[in-house]
Amino acid sequence: MDEQKLPQGPRQDGITAAEVRWIIGGILAILFGIFIAQNADPVRVQVVFFTAEVRLIWVFLICAALGAVIDRLLQRRGVLPSTRRSHRKEARERDQKAQ
Repeated sequence: MDEQKLPQGPRQDGITAAEVRWIIGGILAILFGIFIAQNADPVRVQVVFFTAEVRLIWVFLICAALGAVIDRLLQRRGVLPSTRRSHRKEARERDQKAQ
């Protein structure tokens, strides 16, 4: 049998910054999940025009979801810097042209 050698791309030693962000994000998500699970007691929540009794777990999850949506909307409007590489590159090029 002939062994075929597969072409090898550039080899990276160590982990990249993107992988570090994924690892840290995963750890934070696990810790957040544990925190939410430990705080499942019912609480009284007062919103502008009404009061409701809900479990604290739902308050945390709704706040996290709203925070993610607001973050994404602010990134799309250009108020916050984008985390996507192509957008950062375009922004850098615009800044260089403006100077």
